[in-house]
Amino acid sequence: ENGRQHFEFVCSPDGNLVHEEIPVHRREAQNINDVQIRELARVGTKIEQSSGCSQQLRWAMVKDQVFLV
Repeated sequence: ENGRQHFEFVCSPDGNLVHEEIPVHRREAQNINDVQIRELARVGTKIEQSSGCSQQLRWAMVKDQVFLV
């Protein structure tokens, strides 16, 4: 299962982050749409060009906004 996420952080009703297992049916589904994939590729390419080499990036997305973490 290379590349598949098994856990996620979700916001609980009291506002705390909770570490939860992702159900199998969601692990196997595409999690981001084509527009979001293109935005990630654009950001990654821009970072690679400015640094002069490929980079391993960690990211999060809220709606269509990409955040590097």
